Amino acid sequence: MFQERRASGKHDGHRFAGASNCLTVAVTEGELLVWGGDFTALISDRYELESRVALRDVEAVWRKGKRIVFVRYLMGASEETRTWRLRLRKVESFVRAMRNEA
Repeated sequence: MFQERRASGKHDGHRFAGASNCLTVAVTEGELLVWGGDFTALISDRYELESRVALRDVEAVWRKGKRIVFVRYLMGASEETRTWRLRLRKVESFVRAMRNEA
């Protein structure tokens, strides 16, 4: 449904940590996937730069400006709320895919 390479992003709670132009963001029929390459593998566990989120757990998707999008979701059984801040080039396509409008 959607895929973009060389995206940037970070999770809430990590003030200075993030990935710049090295993430891949994909939306499939039922999941939001965010992952990096070899470089981010070294730091992805500590700064949560990789994730797999079921679309049913996504609470909200909203834009800020031209290229920034936020995704708030429930994390697992703990039901803790987390937020991804992503910088994408194809924001409209991402939002449509997240809302299953693609």
